[in-house]
Amino acid sequence: MSDARIVGYLPPAGSSERTKILRLKVISADNLAKKDIFGASDPYVRIDLVTCRGDEVIDSVLTKTKKRTLNPRWDEEFLFRLKPSEHKLVLEVFDENRLTRDDFLGRVELPLVSLPREAEGRSIPNKYYILQPRSARSKFLKVRGHLQLYHAYIHESSPPSDNLDRQEEGVDTEAVPEAEPGWEMLDGA
Repeated sequence: MSDARIVGYLPPAGSSERTKILRLKVISADNLAKKDIFGASDPYVRIDLVTCRGDEVIDSVLTKTKKRTLNPRWDEEFLFRLKPSEHKLVLEVFDENRLTRDDFLGRVELPLVSLPREAEGRSIPNKYYILQPRSARSKFLKVRGHLQLYHAYIHESSPPSDNLDRQEEGVDTEAVPEAEPGWEMLDGA
């Protein structure tokens, strides 16, 4: 289920900018608006990583389209490199059309500053977001339903050179447990 490819923000070459990796799982949507003649929709989600100031799109990804349903289940996972204080995610649900422009079904704007971080033994529940219209002026458009998501920052593995340094010092890297963030491991003396 995991797509190992990381999308999103790419710091300039030689930069030491600190970024985080966000795991986003687009699980499902429920009770979407009917847009097709036959009383269903062919929904997909477009996920844009955008700047908080100016709404400049940095990167976009799409889920697969689910045919003839108002309650699609995608179960698709994406990894985004980003800067939480400068970026946000905008998820827009569309009904795919072959001959005309795709119909807008709703959107969710996800600020990234206070999202949880994955840790061993920690359970992070899925979140439900009510789909919103694009603006207050477009309330007359039929927008309804909600989107079920999982989102959490992942722990990035140490660079390979770190383990090489420890092996050169004679430290058994397999036997040394990794410390929780903010904790320091002390050798028993």
